[in-house]
Parts: sequence; C-alpha cells; structure tokens
Amino acid sequence: MIKNIRELLGLTQSELAAKLDLTQSNISHIEQGRHSISPKLAEKLIKVAADQDVVISYNNIYSQS
Repeated sequence: MIKNIRELLGLTQSELAAKLDLTQSNISHIEQGRHSISPKLAEKLIKVAADQDVVISYNNIYSQS
C-alpha cells in the first residue's frame, strides 16, 4: 500500500514525510498499519505522486493487497 507507493515514487520515509508535512515516524506507523490514512492525507499523497508524473488513486492507497 503506502510503502509500495513510496517506493514507486523513489522516496525515503523522511522524504515522503517532508512532502506530506508529517514526520518520518508518522510514515513508519502508517506503513506498519498503526495509523490510518485520512482522506485529506490521501489527497496530498495523490498530488505528490502527480507532481512526479505518477498516477495513483484512492483505490491504490486504501487497497489491502
């Protein structure tokens, strides 16, 4: 899910955190399933991906596989 998207974007946890106005720890907790992703955060992630010419959707973000 989020880890796969982050890796697709070629970003470290710290780099993605900076783009989303979060901490690296927040990204780690999201990747571990400890924190969920709000729709507002999902929108930010979609924009970060679009800025790198990568198209992702809510389905990519909230997919369990």
